[in-house]
Amino acid sequence: MEGTKNYAAYALGNLVVDSEERKALMMNEGALKPLISLLKKDSRGMASYALGNLAANSDQRSSQIVNAGALQPLVALLKERPQMEAAHILVHLAYNCDER
Repeated sequence: MEGTKNYAAYALGNLVVDSEERKALMMNEGALKPLISLLKKDSRGMASYALGNLAANSDQRSSQIVNAGALQPLVALLKERPQMEAAHILVHLAYNCDER
């Protein structure tokens, strides 16, 4: 089951690249909470990839992702072992966040 969720997170991450419309749709469809919950499981790499792509170019989405609880598990992922996926989303969150 985790493998399937991993592929789903990866697919969602790819779907939102360069599409503000699909990013808004994904947020409205409630993808944020399941993606954040995957950050605490084996699918965390692809979940962080999807969240990073969602955060890209939007202060509002970045704030929503942080406020929904993504920051702590992403930092934990970096502490566990350096991962490009976690670094990817942290860069997008830092770049887009008004609270810098």
